[in-house]
Amino acid sequence: MGQVKDSDFATEVDERRFSPSMSEQAIARRIVKRAICFLLIALIGGVVACSRRAVEVKESGNVGASSSIRTAGSNGANSALPAVPAELMEAEIRMLDGGTIRLADYAGKVIVLDLWATWCPPCRDEIPHLVSLNDELKSRGVEFIGLTVDANDNAHKLRDFAQRFGINYRIGWADEDFALAFMGDYGSIPQTFVITRDGRVLKKFVGFDPERSPARLREAIDRALDGGS
Repeated sequence: MGQVKDSDFATEVDERRFSPSMSEQAIARRIVKRAICFLLIALIGGVVACSRRAVEVKESGNVGASSSIRTAGSNGANSALPAVPAELMEAEIRMLDGGTIRLADYAGKVIVLDLWATWCPPCRDEIPHLVSLNDELKSRGVEFIGLTVDANDNAHKLRDFAQRFGINYRIGWADEDFALAFMGDYGSIPQTFVITRDGRVLKKFVGFDPERSPARLREAIDRALDGGS
């Protein structure tokens, strides 16, 4: 499955306000895969290049609010933003209200994709703000989608949680491959993505700060509604 690469766009990280996301088994599998990757690169003499790339990813991830979007071009045009890989846009996502959706179903809308879990305190802090933004912006062509990375896919538990928190947007489950493809180098939640009308990642938020995150998320959504420039 394709991956949304952190180095291609701006990522805001609040290291004090996020929770570990995936199960220990999933994390272990991820570590093994990366270890194998590094070993193969080392065997062909690419250790130096790989290390240099790791530093670049780390530095690009911890950007402040004033940092510009990292794109392949210099004019900030929408076409310069990285596209969500086709296999992620077309992936079937199981939803709580029955059936499945694809991100591709919402072509022409701005998508706010939130990866979260019921047990995650910062996720719980973020949800009321997503509810409020959905009330305000849904009529303007913004689609909010919340996908839990809970290992337990108990629909009754998730439905009770949604009712208790007044969630008014569609929620479902992100399988391991889908979640890891979006999370990239950050295995923490919540992670919130602003995706433009033509399926490109404008911004990624890792963690949630009640004092700063709502305004920054709203700013990113407004930019996406204005064309993503």
